[in-house]
Amino acid sequence: MKVVVLCFFVFILYSLGSAGYYMMKDPSGSRRMLKALTMRIGASILLFMFLMFSYWMGWIQPDGAL
Repeated sequence: MKVVVLCFFVFILYSLGSAGYYMMKDPSGSRRMLKALTMRIGASILLFMFLMFSYWMGWIQPDGAL
């Protein structure tokens, strides 16, 4: 479970970094930055849905520790 969440976070950060790179280096007509940001938003939504589904299935439990 931790590996899946970690992979999601790595992909989200990679997508955010590539969008920043494309914003600085690509010509103004390029749509690669938009595509990278769209992928980041999609991955964030998928991660949230996966966590909610995992909680519903009982794969993860809140422990109440701070």
